Amino acid sequence: MCGIFGVLSTTSLDAVELQRATKALGLLQHRGPDHCGNYHHNTIFLGHQRLSIIDCSPMANQPFVSACNNYVIVFNGEIYNYNALIQKFGLKTRTKSDTEVILELYIQHGKKVLEEIQGMFAFCIYDKRNNGLFIARDRLGIKPLYFAHMGNYFSFASEINPLVCFFPGIENEKNKTAITNFLHLGFIPAPHTLFKHIHKLQPGTWASVQNNHVETGIWFSVKETTPSTKHKAELGELKSILETAVEKQLIADVPVGCFLSGGIDSSLVTAIARKRAGKRLKTFTIGFEEAAKDESIYAQKIAKHLDTEHHSFVLNEKLALEICGQAIDAYGEPFADSSSIPTWLLSQVTSKHVKVALSGDGGDELFLGYGAYHWAKRLDNPFIKPSRKLISILLKQGNAKQKRAAELFNYKEKQHVRSHIFSQEQYLFSEYEVRDMCVHAEHNAIYEINNRVGKKGLNAIEQQQQFDLLYYLPDDLLTKIDRASMQHGLEVRVPLLDEEVFDYIIHIKTSSKLKGGELKYLLKKALGDYIPENLFNRPKQGFSIPLKKWLQQDLNYLINKFLSKQIIEQCGIIKPGETEKLLIRFNKYPDIYYNKVWCLIVLHYWLVKYASSHYTSSRISFV
Repeated sequence: MCGIFGVLSTTSLDAVELQRATKALGLLQHRGPDHCGNYHHNTIFLGHQRLSIIDCSPMANQPFVSACNNYVIVFNGEIYNYNALIQKFGLKTRTKSDTEVILELYIQHGKKVLEEIQGMFAFCIYDKRNNGLFIARDRLGIKPLYFAHMGNYFSFASEINPLVCFFPGIENEKNKTAITNFLHLGFIPAPHTLFKHIHKLQPGTWASVQNNHVETGIWFSVKETTPSTKHKAELGELKSILETAVEKQLIADVPVGCFLSGGIDSSLVTAIARKRAGKRLKTFTIGFEEAAKDESIYAQKIAKHLDTEHHSFVLNEKLALEICGQAIDAYGEPFADSSSIPTWLLSQVTSKHVKVALSGDGGDELFLGYGAYHWAKRLDNPFIKPSRKLISILLKQGNAKQKRAAELFNYKEKQHVRSHIFSQEQYLFSEYEVRDMCVHAEHNAIYEINNRVGKKGLNAIEQQQQFDLLYYLPDDLLTKIDRASMQHGLEVRVPLLDEEVFDYIIHIKTSSKLKGGELKYLLKKALGDYIPENLFNRPKQGFSIPLKKWLQQDLNYLINKFLSKQIIEQCGIIKPGETEKLLIRFNKYPDIYYNKVWCLIVLHYWLVKYASSHYTSSRISFV
């Protein structure tokens, strides 16, 4: 796991450009504190910050040059089947690293290497012979990759900040489509970023660059994995696939631990890891002072049963205040998932004990564990569809819970229902609200993200799942875990998103998904073979901070700091009058409006931070 950065120019890079490139690479030091290396020749600069996990010897440092001396690679991630690939293709390697395997397979098979490697990755290969670059990202977007193509330069990086550093002034042009989607979703979906000229390479996508021309292609598409008509779910077969996935992701030349929240997904990963490792593992949990949000007591009981060396830490308002600015800054653009704060702390404390941690991320998206899937089925009911507007009007007259449910029935058009369900489940702005809140909303933005979801042959639940796999999983959950962990030099692996697990679950027959909850029940049954049911059979809580309470108390100052009339008017994105109305509603119904307030706070923090006048990044902070 590492940080990568590179620049390809049409002309030789001069001293000033090389200085900027070196500075940009230095902004990724937190991702790879063990070694920093770079390769420079005329028009190319490749940089690598290494976190040594497999083959920690200097021989495996990057940038890594091929045996034939014609190719150079910088790579972020892990390839779990690299030993099998060495045997399969009879590779002669100088190191024991997965980096060299990718490079040698690319030399032999070109972009077909992507069909062979299994793991999480973002990499760039430079071909000295034709002065060309090839970049690629893993199937589901576990590892990030950003790029910018401006004038004579093509540059890529593991995070946004190095690109802002290399291209002076690139931050001044904002992306209105990104802002519209952020208000609706709480994150910015690929390929967009806050900045007009910086883009995310989408999951399962490659790009090649030569003679200042960029060509892109899709090598894996979530949309093409459905409809699912292959087989029924079998518990024994699923357990075998899960155990294989966890076992191969335990491979490392450094200590490995597990995140253990006490929920189904992380408990199952930990239980299998404990069994397959054959030794005590270290486990890590974050708890909250507010009992309604705290699952740490359950994690402790599971850890005791599994005989792990358990570490539990409590996040309170005071500590959240200290770290929230750092946690928000890590994303380089607006990111409103407030669970990034406890994830940041969890990664910080875990990194003091191990270099690698296994996580249960992806379980809810793959095994249909969210309430959104029940809403997808409910709103697809032919008896409800014609009367949804009337239902919404009636529910608005009720209590806070009913008012919130009213918004779920109040969506604009049928083709927009996927993002609408997600948005309202997250307590964010509906399409109607985005239109009313924004000075200039990009009306096609929300249509575009829904239009990517394949509808042919999919039931409502599968469509909602596909929305999550295309957007929520890579651009929120996996982004969150990557930034939080890599800020502390910690590698986090996600066995539930292993290729074989994904392929097995996504192709389960549609009838199993229509019943709702059956796949998650299957996961619970699997967990029951490792730990007693009474330790995990309880209502789902999720991993979230008591944000509503904190915004009313210790974090309340953020409202005055970032949502004042002066700030709103200076930024010019949100209508001041609409912000005032929202704050009045928040004071009256905090249960409904707290996340919308947080979303606006985060947005205006970034707008102020990158304002071209009045403010500079050095003068603005959360504290």
